[in-house]
Amino acid sequence: MARKDWEYIGISALLVDAIESFLKSEDAKIAKMHSKQQFVNKLILEFFTKYQQKTGIVHLPQPDEKEKIPDLLDLGTKKTKK
Repeated sequence: MARKDWEYIGISALLVDAIESFLKSEDAKIAKMHSKQQFVNKLILEFFTKYQQKTGIVHLPQPDEKEKIPDLLDLGTKKTKK
């Protein structure tokens, strides 16, 4: 459970709409993202991973193999609609 001051973080309506739209998409299903919480957690993990790669500074310890989350932008192959 998060600390009390992390329970409510303001996100602009524009971003909320974009996230909700994405979560309803086929790409979200392919990425196995079903909730806003999953989306935000994966986004933050992706940020810290890229930050460490660029700077060498570790803010997030390496998760166990079972806790690893796939690359947020690795959506697999796109299906084309006919």
